[in-house]
Amino acid sequence: MLYDTVVEECQLSHRVPPSSSATDLSAMHSLYELVFDTCCQSAGPGGAPSPYRPLLQVIMAAQEPLPHTLLHEMGLACLLKALPGWGCLFYEAEHHIFMSHKSLSNWLLVGKQTNPRHSMHDAVSQGHAKLAAHLMRPILGPQPAAASRPPPLPPLSIYASQYVFLHLCQAHAQSSSPLLDAALAHWELLKVLIKAGHGGRIVKALGNMEVRSPYADESYRWLRRCLNFFEEEPDMMEMVTYAQCPIKSLKYAEALSRLPHAVSAYQQFGGHADWSSLSSVLSVTLEGHSREIHSIVFSPEGERLATASGDRTTKTPEGLAAELIAVTGLV
Repeated sequence: MLYDTVVEECQLSHRVPPSSSATDLSAMHSLYELVFDTCCQSAGPGGAPSPYRPLLQVIMAAQEPLPHTLLHEMGLACLLKALPGWGCLFYEAEHHIFMSHKSLSNWLLVGKQTNPRHSMHDAVSQGHAKLAAHLMRPILGPQPAAASRPPPLPPLSIYASQYVFLHLCQAHAQSSSPLLDAALAHWELLKVLIKAGHGGRIVKALGNMEVRSPYADESYRWLRRCLNFFEEEPDMMEMVTYAQCPIKSLKYAEALSRLPHAVSAYQQFGGHADWSSLSSVLSVTLEGHSREIHSIVFSPEGERLATASGDRTTKTPEGLAAELIAVTGLV
């Protein structure tokens, strides 16, 4: 059925065998190749760049059919009619742009060894970059900078909410990206996306990157550690970060700057100064009290430790102070 439709709509009946002799996927791929070859020949001499290629990069990177208005905003809607097989292989319905069949996408995504003239395998990242830049432009303003405070967050489209971080990460899966770092530094953007239930998408997109910048890597660790808390209370992200993150981490410093009455910790009990030390936690059991311990204090010389409990007693465990000092560096 698909084979016959493409042959009829693209007026290729005089150049291809009938459908009765074209029953496998390779015949469909050969038909796609013929449509694209015909389009390229009519567009200009051999070797000339395909005029539709920037648009096709974006269509291939899109995670769902893109609205015509978005392509118009990107300056790409004017290229729609230049797409090979426009109206058949690619078409517009309900103001969105569709591909006719999954087999077309699969054929375009194979490597150049299989599809030397029309493969988009190595160009999809450029489509991700175009979409990421377009979706982030109203969020960060015309000149994004991670160090400066971003402008107020505008309303986000459903597509931007779901996929902006996927496009940011896929565009730079093998390299660092200032644009991604700027997005990860935008707390209000992260709050909105987490409130909408997309925090898991962000973590997954970051985790799939082969190379992350130091800031993106720390943000990934931060989100993995705190996302469950953030999802429960997105508006308390700063307080959760202040309580949960290493005191020498960048995210701790950001949270501190956003909390007007918070005081920076000089040292953190248990040794969590940075992310590398977070996995090595000292666990000590203080025995001798019949109720919970609510206060611990070192002696001025740092050699003794005293504890106070809800059982209205104090204890001075022998040797414990030296052990704690050796591990945490507290004096």
